[in-house]
Amino acid sequence: MSASEGEIEVIRANREIKKPLKAGGENLEDCLLMLAQYGRPRLSKQDSGWYCTIKMFVVGKGVEFEISSEFKHHTPLEAVNTVILRLVKVLEDLKSA
Repeated sequence: MSASEGEIEVIRANREIKKPLKAGGENLEDCLLMLAQYGRPRLSKQDSGWYCTIKMFVVGKGVEFEISSEFKHHTPLEAVNTVILRLVKVLEDLKSA
């Protein structure tokens, strides 16, 4: 599996991240920009609530995956913070693998 040009740019950005990834942010824009450093986040509103997902590619591990929230969140920030919590867990698991 090879990375596209866009994925390579995301990987370069991952190496240059200055702030640690953590959930609980109070500013939606800052949280989405933080997620964008790791991949391609998407936020949408469905009939059942807000939904967030991020698609990522990890070089060196050869892993491509998507992390999503449920379709039930009452606010966009709640959906984004759910994805951030899950992303932190996945990154921790990848480091120890």
